[in-house]
Amino acid sequence: MDKYYKFERYLNTKIEDEFELSFSEIERIAGVDLPYSAYNYKEYWNPSGHTFPTIVSMHGYRMKPDLYNKKVLFYKEDNILKSKEKKVQSESKRIPNINSNYKVDELEFSRIVDKFIYVYSVDSNSRYMSYDHIRKEFLYYRDKENYRDYITLNLYAYLASWGMLRNSFLMQKDYIFSRPVVDILCSDKYKSLINYNPLTDNSSKKAFLIEELVWDIKRCYVGKTYFEEGNSEPKVIENVTDTLVSKIILGTLGCTIAYDRYVKKGLSSHKLSQKCSQESFLELKEFAKANETAIKNTLLRLGDIYTPMKILDMYFYEKGFEKEK
Repeated sequence: MDKYYKFERYLNTKIEDEFELSFSEIERIAGVDLPYSAYNYKEYWNPSGHTFPTIVSMHGYRMKPDLYNKKVLFYKEDNILKSKEKKVQSESKRIPNINSNYKVDELEFSRIVDKFIYVYSVDSNSRYMSYDHIRKEFLYYRDKENYRDYITLNLYAYLASWGMLRNSFLMQKDYIFSRPVVDILCSDKYKSLINYNPLTDNSSKKAFLIEELVWDIKRCYVGKTYFEEGNSEPKVIENVTDTLVSKIILGTLGCTIAYDRYVKKGLSSHKLSQKCSQESFLELKEFAKANETAIKNTLLRLGDIYTPMKILDMYFYEKGFEKEK
């Protein structure tokens, strides 16, 4: 059972944007003691990997600790997100200059993406096909709740084919463990992100919604426990990588790239953010618009399960591979 599940249940009941609790009140609500570092280091209270602050952050709160008086101020992140959105809007005048730097020669774009597509033409059972399988099953069965386990199984196979189980807590779990993630992906809340098209998006709302989805998926895993071979003590999942979460989103909703090793290298070659965040999603939208013709031409050669963001993922993956090799 999750270590801080009682406190998470408590957060689900809160409607205030701001409230304060003493350390002892937190421990009473959670039913467990806070660690030594919580009493002695302010850094503990930042969402940087520790289970408790990560869970609090996922519920939209930040914390301001007072170590001397042993109390914590909880406050909503909404104002922070709104200020970021205003910042993005205020900097919109700089977008034309950024676009000129994003532009890729169409022949060069096609050359790089063709290296990815070539594998499809010569191997009908390549691991690249796992994307096709999960996308088809997700799009067809997402509204049929009785088939959610079937979608989850395909998602598990897709993640395995891309090495997402290796050195991961998922290696120690069966495919059903990710069923709550599939339920979130199939929810009406994120229906508007299916087949997201950055070429026609003229606002920043979708970027914020995608980031919210990232946190919702992470919340499904963080705080859960698993066992490793030869160890009878359970381990708590304290960190869920952006690579894993973005790979899941790409294979289902198709609304973002997967921030894996090669893709990040490809992003760096264009001086783009390598972090799965709303800032990166907004950058990718502008990059897509700068290369609209090349993306549309590539889509014409592929099936309708492919999205503009998948094309960008293919481009950055091969670009990063070339850069490394």
